Amino acid sequence: MTRRMKPIPISEAQEIAAQYGYDQIVIIGRRVGELPDPCGEHVTTYGRTKAHCEVAARIGNFLKYKIMGWQEEHVLTAAVDAAMVEMENIYPPLKRNECERLIRAAWFAKGGAS
Repeated sequence: MTRRMKPIPISEAQEIAAQYGYDQIVIIGRRVGELPDPCGEHVTTYGRTKAHCEVAARIGNFLKYKIMGWQEEHVLTAAVDAAMVEMENIYPPLKRNECERLIRAAWFAKGGAS
């Protein structure tokens, strides 16, 4: 049986910050190479003040998009929209979520992550 992946709540990052005396916390959770799917990644950030929160969020976004290869949602949405138009004549037609899964798989195969 596959273990369920759950988002890591900000409250957990806040608790770590308080317990260990930090102003900013960035947590990365990953599950890789497990069959059957799903595999995935999650990033949670916390900052003690608004300024610290903004810095932690920038660090988290840098790691997600520049290091881990995540695709920004608007990029994924545009790619799925374009693919759905191109695949209008495929029978049986692909559902939108199936198309998104194929695009994510292609990005991952090129060295990105989903």
